[in-house]
Amino acid sequence: MNGCTPRRCGRGVTDAVITREEAERIRRIAERGLSLGGSDGGASILDLHSGALSLGKHFVNLYRYFGDKIQDIFTEEDFALYRDVRQRIQQRIAQAFGISSASMYLTKPTFFSRINSTEAKTTHDEYWHPHVDKNGSIVISNCIVFCL
Repeated sequence: MNGCTPRRCGRGVTDAVITREEAERIRRIAERGLSLGGSDGGASILDLHSGALSLGKHFVNLYRYFGDKIQDIFTEEDFALYRDVRQRIQQRIAQAFGISSASMYLTKPTFFSRINSTEAKTTHDEYWHPHVDKNGSIVISNCIVFCL
């Protein structure tokens, strides 16, 4: 498709997409959500977009699982910040790789992950094996790492 093929490939690292305050707010959102579940293995996942949350050896949909109580955990401001940050990441990727952000879609899920030293129990816990995340023929990896 014309206009959606990147002019160059590579990786980029920047600390200019979100502010420190926004990073701390995003981290608190992730911590609140991840505190609701947790994997039996070393990697726990929270995907605010789909609602996927690690719980033991499985995933649950946190919106169904917690129902109306979810409003006590996440605010509208939390979801607005999450959407805004996703949009800024998309715009930054498009700018860096010379494509229109309107013709680019971030792969789903976009998620928060907490990894600890607990032994893996399922293949979803094994992030250290070589693998490729792909959606069709174009791969875009979105990663925000918090080390505060």
